[in-house]
Amino acid sequence: MLGAPFAVVQTPLLMESRALGRSDLVVSRLSLGSWRTFERIPRDTGAAVLRAARDAGITFLDDARYNDESGTAPLATGWSEVVFGRLFRAVGWPRDEVVVANKLWWEFWPSESAAAEVDGSLRRMGFEFIDLAYSAPLPDGLPVEDAVAAMGALVAAGKLRAWARSTGRPPPSPMRWPPPTTRGCRHRAPPSSPTTWCIAAP
Repeated sequence: MLGAPFAVVQTPLLMESRALGRSDLVVSRLSLGSWRTFERIPRDTGAAVLRAARDAGITFLDDARYNDESGTAPLATGWSEVVFGRLFRAVGWPRDEVVVANKLWWEFWPSESAAAEVDGSLRRMGFEFIDLAYSAPLPDGLPVEDAVAAMGALVAAGKLRAWARSTGRPPPSPMRWPPPTTRGCRHRAPPSSPTTWCIAAP
């Protein structure tokens, strides 16, 4: 029932880990997503969720920025990232034990570049880098080649370890994503994959 109290139940679990494509990222088979999550539950409950995830062997955490819809958040956008970062540090989870994913929305492009958007997320979370950034579908007017170059530059700068495209298969032209040989895109999902992703890593 919506709004009903709940408890974190811990059960013994041997979590399998696997390489993410052919990148340097090794992640747990299950990921803990927290979009529209931790900012909507009590802080002690959120901390208990993170501790339970760590105890269960989860090493893949996913968070994303979104715009406040309640009118009560201290920030107009990205409060979810602030809460996630605070909880992560509160439970004492070493940063080098996890792969943290976040989303690049391109929401304010071209007034906000990819680098500026990523910097904002890093600042709100209190992290120095993001392991994996999912790129949302590109806005009208942004060439694919420019987006790929921007993501590659963020990897080269050490702000991202890898990047991927989210939200299913590429839509038809004019927003066609590049073939596997395109510069900056080293690894892609196989044709049989239900989703499309592209990882760029040094």
